Amino acid sequence: MAHALLEHDATVFEAIATHDDWYLRLFFPDREGLSTTSDFADARSLSMDVERMYELFRGERDHYGLTDEQHETLVAAFEDGYYEFPHSATTEELGERFGISAQAVADRFRRGHGSLVEETVVVGRSADADT
Repeated sequence: MAHALLEHDATVFEAIATHDDWYLRLFFPDREGLSTTSDFADARSLSMDVERMYELFRGERDHYGLTDEQHETLVAAFEDGYYEFPHSATTEELGERFGISAQAVADRFRRGHGSLVEETVVVGRSADADT
């Protein structure tokens, strides 16, 4: 399998081994590389399940599971200093900027942070996996 990954310029971002399986987080420069690698695995009776696919640099950014509103709010919070210590911006100020309540901003943060963690930190782990 390593040969197929090398042949198609795949990059392994993460590799996790369990008693029965390997979980890989891979980057392929194009879909054809993923497809050919999948065909390679099938031809050798290796199971390969693709759980998620992302297109990097769709337009200006990849959303990593964020809605447009969550992305816009998180970027504004970062630019306005919300993540600095002490905060240079508040959820109230961000809410005014977007015409929503401070609670709605906090909800966007919570859901957005959850999506970011799921899509970048715990990607590939099932809910019942040992951690």
